[in-house]
Amino acid sequence: MRSPADTLAEERDRLFEWIRSDPSAYISDAVDLAIFAQADGGRGLRACRAIARDELLFRLPSTKLLSSKTSSLAQEIDLEGFRRDAGDWMCLILVIMYEIGRGSMSPFSPYLDVLPRTFETPMFWNAGEILDLQASSLVQKIGRQDAEDAFARFIKPIAMRHPNVFSLETITLAHYHRAGSLIQAYAFDLQSDESPSTRIDEDIGDDADGCDDYDDDLSLKTMVPLADMLNGHSQKNNARIFHGSAPEMRAVKNIRCGDQIFNTYGHLPDADLLRRYGYVLGHRANPDNTVEIESKLLLKVVSVNANQTLTGNEQLARIDYLLDAGVLDDSFELRAAEAPGADIVPDEISIVFVMLGLSEEDFARHRRAGTLAKASRTATTKALVLKLLSTKLQDYATSLSEDRLLLLRASLRNRERLAIEVRAGEKVILSEAIEQVSAWPSKRSVECHAQGD
Repeated sequence: MRSPADTLAEERDRLFEWIRSDPSAYISDAVDLAIFAQADGGRGLRACRAIARDELLFRLPSTKLLSSKTSSLAQEIDLEGFRRDAGDWMCLILVIMYEIGRGSMSPFSPYLDVLPRTFETPMFWNAGEILDLQASSLVQKIGRQDAEDAFARFIKPIAMRHPNVFSLETITLAHYHRAGSLIQAYAFDLQSDESPSTRIDEDIGDDADGCDDYDDDLSLKTMVPLADMLNGHSQKNNARIFHGSAPEMRAVKNIRCGDQIFNTYGHLPDADLLRRYGYVLGHRANPDNTVEIESKLLLKVVSVNANQTLTGNEQLARIDYLLDAGVLDDSFELRAAEAPGADIVPDEISIVFVMLGLSEEDFARHRRAGTLAKASRTATTKALVLKLLSTKLQDYATSLSEDRLLLLRASLRNRERLAIEVRAGEKVILSEAIEQVSAWPSKRSVECHAQGD
């Protein structure tokens, strides 16, 4: 029985040979595929000798990039028309499913064979595993039903219309979810109008429903072999991908022999890293963690705790005004303080509380002037903000200290560990926000401002 290392070595040899079959391609002898601990991303790219800053790691010609422009599917169906109708994301899903269905006949098979078949993203979790996320807003962002609706709307009909083109046994939800997850985790947006040596934007979009904007002049979702083998880490990033005449990966700092080579996916909270890529940095390690508080929870706190009683129409009028002013949205995002003493709770929360508590006369005055009330830190507002934060924190089934004890268990399943890290990171921010708001002095406010300022 072959070991995972033997399987990886065989797949690597095929992949490197396939890439190097184009004379314009380049792969440095300094890089190799390797298996790392699951907490470090699993499969990744390793430095097999010391690498100097700005050293070229690999360069890929267009013949080795997989997109709607390079797949032969464009010769079989009106792929550009499908892209206009369904969007760039859904078009690349269709391309990947087509090429996978061709098996060894696909010119991209040495690349496709290396790509993962299983994922740790919540799209593949069962109901019990999703419950482990508790009150995290990530639960509402998984989007499985929207994705499956898009499969029924776009992918299945075109495959059924072309049974001689597609391998219908691979036009299934399982293959569709794999293709979509590959794009979410690995695709790049190649900017067609970029100048040489500009960085490629890695795709971090949320267009799994296939309704992303079509704009052929700006970008094209593309799978970039080898580049997508790099795991991402915003703190350990030591390589970047650039696009001149062909995509190329370069070291952005010196890399020691044996170190993992990391790209960066940007400064993302663990909830987004898990949803898109299937890993987390951890609640103690990720300074970019956030927690979202739904506006409906804020409105519930107002209705239960505020002294001012509004009729339904009166409250709706104020909500509409706050929406137009840009201070009320579906949710509020709280981030860890970037510096000692920096506010965690955005002023918009206080403004909404104050505006909803105004007398009819005062509200009418603000509406005529097109202004908003000050973000007050009076005792009333302070109590409402604390109630909002504590209510959100209580929505989680376990405490932060209980989560930290759970993370010490050696028997913890990986998906359970991922869920605990996400929810623990959110609880850290809520706890710190409660501590900060509890210390608010009375009667502090920010200046009143006009809408749109």
